[in-house]
Amino acid sequence: MIQSLDVFGFRVWKNFVRKFSDAVLLHNYDINLHARNNLIKIQSLVHNQLSSPRYINLFKYSWFKSGYIEERPPEFENPVEYSFYTVSAKCDLCDQVAIVRCGWCKKNLCFKHFFDENHYCKTYNP
Repeated sequence: MIQSLDVFGFRVWKNFVRKFSDAVLLHNYDINLHARNNLIKIQSLVHNQLSSPRYINLFKYSWFKSGYIEERPPEFENPVEYSFYTVSAKCDLCDQVAIVRCGWCKKNLCFKHFFDENHYCKTYNP
């Protein structure tokens, strides 16, 4: 049996974590991302981000690519491109450098507002 997320979804998840980790290293934030609590926290934040209605067709595509459904879902936004390549220079909540754009509310967030304060968003802004 083919696991649909193994075919497509987990690569996107892994790339999201990698881009976030790269941003943390690039900006020299004083945090150990390999500490157990931080690993759990980043996985929780990524799960929340990828649960946004913005990416529903991404997961439908995983099922299509695995052969479980025949109808190809419409185009979807790549979470890594949306969250890391369209981010503005400044955080929407302060004047720090923004490192990620929320897939739910579209806010550009700095490390403090995304990771430290656990931006667990449920307010969808299409």
